[in-house]
Amino acid sequence: MARNLRVYLRRGLTHPDDSVKLLTLSQAGRIVENSDAVTEILNNADLLKQIVYCIGGENLSVTKVAIKSLSRISLMQAGLEASFESNLLDDLKNVMKANDVARYRVYELVVEISSVSPGSLHYCTTSGLVTQLLRELTGEDMLVRATCRLITSEDDRILVFLFILGPLELFQGIRNQPFPELHCATLKVFTAIADQPWSQKLMFNSPGFVEYVMDQSVEHDKASKDAKYELVKALANSKTIAEIFGNPNYLRLRTYLSEGPYCVKPVATTAVEGAG
Repeated sequence: MARNLRVYLRRGLTHPDDSVKLLTLSQAGRIVENSDAVTEILNNADLLKQIVYCIGGENLSVTKVAIKSLSRISLMQAGLEASFESNLLDDLKNVMKANDVARYRVYELVVEISSVSPGSLHYCTTSGLVTQLLRELTGEDMLVRATCRLITSEDDRILVFLFILGPLELFQGIRNQPFPELHCATLKVFTAIADQPWSQKLMFNSPGFVEYVMDQSVEHDKASKDAKYELVKALANSKTIAEIFGNPNYLRLRTYLSEGPYCVKPVATTAVEGAG
C-alpha cells in the first residue's frame, strides 16, 4: 500500500497548502503504525527528509504531526538508525539552523525519542543533540533556558536516562539554575537512584556534590527544601552509603535526616570585648 502512495506522499509533503501537508502527514502516520508498510517509508530517504523539514514549518499543527510521525518511526531499531545514522541527521541539524523555534522543535523530538529507552537515548546522545540541549539548559541566555526547560519538563524520564549515561557535571549546572521546577526535577532524579551503589559512587566522586548535599542552607524555597530532604533520606537509608561516602559523611546525613528539611543552623556570634 505504501509503495503505491509514495508519489502522493512526496507531493503532499511539499505542497504549499498546509492543510494538504497535514492530511499527508496523517496518512504517513497511519502507514508508520503498520508494521508491514512502515519499511516502505524507512527505505525512502526523500520521504523521511520531507517529514523532517515539516518540523521547521510555520504551521504548529503540521510540525506536531511531523514530530509524532518521526517519534513513531524511531520506536524501531531501523527507525533509530535511519534517523541518527544517515543523512537524516544532517537534515535535522539543518532544520535547527533555520531559527530558534525550529531548533526547539527538534529538541522536542529528541526529548520524545530519548525518553523511550536507554537505547534510544544512546542514539540521541551520540548524535550530539542531547549534549547541545543540555548546554543550552545551563547557558547564560535566560529566554533560551526557559524554553528548553519547558521542553524537558514535559517528561522527566529523559533526566533519568541522561544520569545513567553519566553527565553529572551538566546535572550540577541544571541544579544551580534559578528555575524551581527544573531544580526539583533534578533532585528527584538523584533521589530515584540514590540507593544504587554505582550512582552513589558517581555522586561521591563529583567535585562539590557531597558538600552540596550536606549543606542545609543552599535551598531557599519549600519545594526545593523538601526535594533535597528526600534525597538525603534516600541516601541515609541506603545500606551501602556508609561504605561509599565514608562514616563521617554518613553520620552527617543521619544528622540532617533527624533535624528535618527546615532546620536553620544558629549563626555563631563572637562577643566583642568592652562592648556595652
